[in-house]
Amino acid sequence: MTSAPPISNASGHPLRVISHRCLEFSAPANSKAALRHALASSVDEVELDFRLTVDGSFVAAHLPWYRTPDGRFRRVITTTASMAHEHGLLTLSEALESVTDHVSSKRLRLEIKSRGAEDVLLDVVRAHGLSERVTFISWHIDSLQRLRRLDPTIRLGYSFLMGCQGAGRAPLALPRAIPAVLKDREMLLHSVNIVPSCFAPTPKFVTDLRSYGAEVILVTSYGLWSRSRVDMLGVDGVLTSDPGSYR
Repeated sequence: MTSAPPISNASGHPLRVISHRCLEFSAPANSKAALRHALASSVDEVELDFRLTVDGSFVAAHLPWYRTPDGRFRRVITTTASMAHEHGLLTLSEALESVTDHVSSKRLRLEIKSRGAEDVLLDVVRAHGLSERVTFISWHIDSLQRLRRLDPTIRLGYSFLMGCQGAGRAPLALPRAIPAVLKDREMLLHSVNIVPSCFAPTPKFVTDLRSYGAEVILVTSYGLWSRSRVDMLGVDGVLTSDPGSYR
């Protein structure tokens, strides 16, 4: 049985496969165990989501709430970092320690779901010596602007939905509409995540996005886009919960 041919972007470079929340690694998403498994796997980069706690720390959480060990739901913003840690959530410091301790040199993508405390975020990343290996991703332009003012050298990425408004008031773009933030040369975005919603991106749209100097990442969380469709788009990478589908 022959393996499928590798997927390439429009420039002929191999498609980068990015683990979404460290899923599909026999451990809970956004957990320390899942992170270590992802770092040891064949994925090219690892992505984790972080939210702000009531005491100004960051913990790994995709949604604004999480389920406690006794089955109750609790909002991250009403929880202290120590309480969230007791409930099993990974702190930002723990995540970064796992990255620095691991032999892998993979890049880390931190999707910051909460606005505010960007200075705290940067301080923690710098303290672990990982500024050059981290890309900071956000839906919120104001957060990206603050991060850029705090450090002109860090890598920034912007996420947006194509079409319908999403949960959490995520930004959207109409078909073939280039987000204005990409045209802002002072932002110097390195990456843009496109999340198909009501509309699917086209190869031309991907090319237009890339013309502003940013790499284009397709968010296809559970492998809903086939290898052939991804290959046709010519994106630089996929952010996926099913990385094996693109290897």
